[in-house]
Order: sequence, then structure tokens, then C-alpha cells
Amino acid sequence: MKIGIDVRHITDFGVGTYIRNVLRGLVRLDHENLYFLIGDPERVREIGELPPNFHVVPLPPAETALSEYLAFRRTLRQNETVATWCILRTWSRCRSTCPART
Repeated sequence: MKIGIDVRHITDFGVGTYIRNVLRGLVRLDHENLYFLIGDPERVREIGELPPNFHVVPLPPAETALSEYLAFRRTLRQNETVATWCILRTWSRCRSTCPART
């Protein structure tokens, strides 16, 4: 499965710590799925060496929230991701699917 992960805030305090810890766990546990880490490649290097199933996809900063949102969506489509993990509310509508409530 191809999974996109928003890592734009990977070096921030709080949410960045959470993103780094999730990635470290995935690196250790999952060697089958393909992960696309979308954000600044320089910031991702702080995690260390990544296995071959992890790919850093640059997402340059945009001038507006809308243009950044659209660039993020375009990146997901270009990499044909089928799932996306976005920690910040800004991206909550990007590709979320929720099971129907019963």
C-alpha cells in the first residue's frame, strides 16, 4: 500500500515529537508498505537513515494555505497514495475516509 505522511512539522515541539516517534516505529516495524514523507527533506534527515520503502517527497512552502493544500493534494495524486496521515487539522479534509456511524 502507498501511504502519504505529512511531515512538514517534523521538527516542531509537541506535534513534531509525535510525528518523529510514529515514523521511528514505522521504520522499525513495517518493511512492506511504501511511505511517502511529504515535506522538507532537510528536516526529515534528523530521523536518520530511512529504509528503501520510505521516500521523501519535497513540498516547497506556498504563499497561501489554499495553494499549499492544493500542492499537497497534487503530491498525493502524483504518488498514487491510497492512504494519508495528516496530524494537523489543516489537512483534515485532504483524503480522509471514515466508517459510517451506526
